[in-house]
Amino acid sequence: MKWLYGASIILFIIPVQTLLMGQVQLWGVKPDLALVLTYFLGWAVGEVNGLLWGSTLGGLIDLFSIGTLGVNVLLKAMIGFFSGLLGRSIFKPVFWVHAAILSGISLIHDLLGEFVLHREAWPPPFEEILVRGFYNGLLILLLFFLFSNRIKGRIADERDAPS
Repeated sequence: MKWLYGASIILFIIPVQTLLMGQVQLWGVKPDLALVLTYFLGWAVGEVNGLLWGSTLGGLIDLFSIGTLGVNVLLKAMIGFFSGLLGRSIFKPVFWVHAAILSGISLIHDLLGEFVLHREAWPPPFEEILVRGFYNGLLILLLFFLFSNRIKGRIADERDAPS
C-alpha cells in the first residue's frame, strides 16, 4: 500500500505544480511543491528515504523543465537527507519552527539554483525568492497541521520503542 501512495505522489506532483499552483499564486509567485514535499517526507520517513524522495522529485522537476539537468536532483536530495536527519534527531521542533527552517532552506535553494542556472543574470529577483520562501513556509505549516495526528503518533511510538 505504501508504494501506491508513493506512485500517486510521483504521478501527480508535476501536474499539480504546473496547473493548480499556477492558479493559486501569491503575488505572482508559485510555491515549490517538490521542495515542500521533500522536506516533509524526509522529516517523516528518515534520511535515506528523504534522499530518495528528493532525488526522485528533483529529477521530475529537472526532466519537465527547460534547463540544466541535475541541479534540482542535487539540491532536493540534500534537502531530503538533512530534513531526515532533523526528523531522527532529539530536537523535535514545533510547527512554526519547521516553517522558519523550510523558508530558510527555500531561500538558499533558490539562490543556489539561480546562481547555477542563471549566473549571467545575477543578481536574482530577491522579491520573488523571498515570497516563495514565505509561501513554502505556509505550505509546510499546512502539511504539518493536516497530518499532525499521524506525526504525534509516530513520535510517541518512537519514544515508547525499546532502545
